[in-house]
Amino acid sequence: MPTAYPTTLDTSAEQPSPSATTDLDGPGYEHDIVHTSHSGAIIAIETKLGSTDSNAVADTVLGGTGASTSAWTGSPTLSGTVTATTFIGAVTGNITGNVTGDLTGNVTGN
Repeated sequence: MPTAYPTTLDTSAEQPSPSATTDLDGPGYEHDIVHTSHSGAIIAIETKLGSTDSNAVADTVLGGTGASTSAWTGSPTLSGTVTATTFIGAVTGNITGNVTGDLTGNVTGN
C-alpha cells in the first residue's frame, strides 16, 4: 500500500515491518511493495523538509527559507500565534493580544 504521508501519518498498514519469518510474498508484505512504500514515505519526508546541506547546532530550529528549502536558524521569524513557556532573548515586532506572566527587561512601544 502506498504511503499516506504527508496527508496523514502512516500506520503499520502502510509501512509494514516484516519479521525474520514473514513470507515476503504474503498479503501486505510483498517485498517489492514494502520497498515501494518505504521509498514513497522517505521521498515525502524529504519533500516536506526541503533540501539543505547544513546540520543542526545547539539552540536552533529548522525553518522554511523558500519553496522546498529549509535552513537551521537561531533567530526564526514567525507569524501567527506563538506560545512558549519561556522566551529567552530579544522579542521584536508587534505583539497583539494578551500577555500573561512576568515581563523583565526593557519594554518599549505603544
